[in-house]
Amino acid sequence: MEFNRPQSVLPKPVDKPVINKPASGQNGRSRWLWPVIGVVVVIVVIAVIKFWPRDNSARLSFGANDFQAVFLSNGQVYFGQVSDLEANYVKLENIYYLRLREPLQTQGKISAENEAETKGEPTLVKFGTELHQPKDVMLINREQILFIEELDPNSKVATAIADNIKKKSGK
Repeated sequence: MEFNRPQSVLPKPVDKPVINKPASGQNGRSRWLWPVIGVVVVIVVIAVIKFWPRDNSARLSFGANDFQAVFLSNGQVYFGQVSDLEANYVKLENIYYLRLREPLQTQGKISAENEAETKGEPTLVKFGTELHQPKDVMLINREQILFIEELDPNSKVATAIADNIKKKSGK
């Protein structure tokens, strides 16, 4: 049934808009393609940063005649010449360590001469003089190393090591 209305009141038919439809399958792909590309780029950047070989040898090298102090996580400190810093096991040679002298038992007053002995002064010990006589090379797991310090050539430890080496070589 049609109502009797004037023609001008009736709505005019609207033309359908033309929609450019992409080829089949492209509409779904464009939604996830850019986020996936972004994730892949982030993963590649992280992998490159983590696994890119670094040349730290310039700042991690010591002189051939220099001595270093190697501080370990167990509290032990060794003195010697460090090499192979980039390996999993750092090599230490010409090794020394400190041992505290046992204080002498005294009766009565402590004299000035005995005071140094009763304090338990440290003594520098050459590695390898122990009962089992280990060789003068130590490979230390780098994960057990807290830090390495280079010794000043004029320090007490460095001069004591140098003197001991001179005595051994007979110079």
